[in-house]
Amino acid sequence: MLKDSKLDRRNFFKELLKKGDIIKGKAEINTDRCLCYQKTFCQLCYNRCRNNAIKIIEGLYPKVDKSKCQGCGQCESNCVKKPSAIKVYTF
Repeated sequence: MLKDSKLDRRNFFKELLKKGDIIKGKAEINTDRCLCYQKTFCQLCYNRCRNNAIKIIEGLYPKVDKSKCQGCGQCESNCVKKPSAIKVYTF
């Protein structure tokens, strides 16, 4: 992250984003688009979330725990619906 004792800002922030050390945003599920809310088993967002920020309610419905979500985007990028049924809103 440091080059010759000088802070390389671009690489510094890239490394922070990779590590998940900073919160980039919060995910939100569009229940009208989500397959689970249409009674079709999917749960890819739940399986891909590296922060355990998505919980399954009543055995089928994903719900974002906003206190754990760091906005990494894994849920959004792995959603089978296009456009995605889950979106990360950045700050």
